[in-house]
Amino acid sequence: MTINGVMSSTPTNASQPTSTLGGDMGTFLTLLTTELQVQDPTSPMDPTTMVGQIVSLNQLDELMQINQTLQSMSAAIGSTQASSTPATSNS
Repeated sequence: MTINGVMSSTPTNASQPTSTLGGDMGTFLTLLTTELQVQDPTSPMDPTTMVGQIVSLNQLDELMQINQTLQSMSAAIGSTQASSTPATSNS
């Protein structure tokens, strides 16, 4: 089953270690493998709960991206204001 909305359309090598993947994808794979390791096969997770957790993780990822964007915009505005401030002379 292919989920194009979550993963890129470019297939990745399944045997590739997570440390060489992008930071977000590596973190996701670490969380996924940990979840699979601690899952009780006699009591499977409710699908709606799992979907809710995936949605929460996606929201967190989006908020982190918004935060990074705002930080870079703030830094750009700060550097622009610092460079446009005229130097005062004591004449």
